[in-house]
Amino acid sequence: MVAAILEDEMGYDVNLTTAELGMVYTSLASGEEDLYMAGWLPITHEDYMEEHGDDIEQLGTVYDDARIGLVVPEYVEVESIDEMDEYYNEFEGQIVGIDSGAGIMQNTNEAMDLYDSLADY
Repeated sequence: MVAAILEDEMGYDVNLTTAELGMVYTSLASGEEDLYMAGWLPITHEDYMEEHGDDIEQLGTVYDDARIGLVVPEYVEVESIDEMDEYYNEFEGQIVGIDSGAGIMQNTNEAMDLYDSLADY
């Protein structure tokens, strides 16, 4: 949507790029890429901003009430992390996440250490 607005309404030439998050932040900091619309700050991409933030200009916030955490499909009646061990087989013993360096994954690893219900995942 942003690409369409930049092209159609503002006259910019847009080239979309897909990359791993570490490369996205490195490319922004070096000036190789110009814009990234999906920064999850202050927590999820905190490490990337600590490393590259001095060379990246933050233009503003698109949405400021986002939450992060573990989620399950609606048909699974898990209400808390404590219940996850009941669904171990259904989830094939896996927690699927995003880029391993993202804050949510670091928080998930910490939760796996803290909660007995996640010990075997």
